[in-house]
Amino acid sequence: MLMIEAAKDEYARDHPGATQMTDDAAFRTYFRFGVPRCPLNPNEDYQDWDVLGTRVSCKVHGTIESLQAIP
Repeated sequence: MLMIEAAKDEYARDHPGATQMTDDAAFRTYFRFGVPRCPLNPNEDYQDWDVLGTRVSCKVHGTIESLQAIP
């Protein structure tokens, strides 16, 4: 999830004023090995990975903030 958030930040810097990605294929170029998937739920994409103003989330782990709370 951190990698996706970093890519979203980079995309936003490269496309000033963008609030949402208009071309998913263009955004996918920010990932060398494709958009990461949750290792516990590999058949499903993370949620909101393509919405710039929203944190990416996972059905298994929640959000990045949720991950930080796990000991």
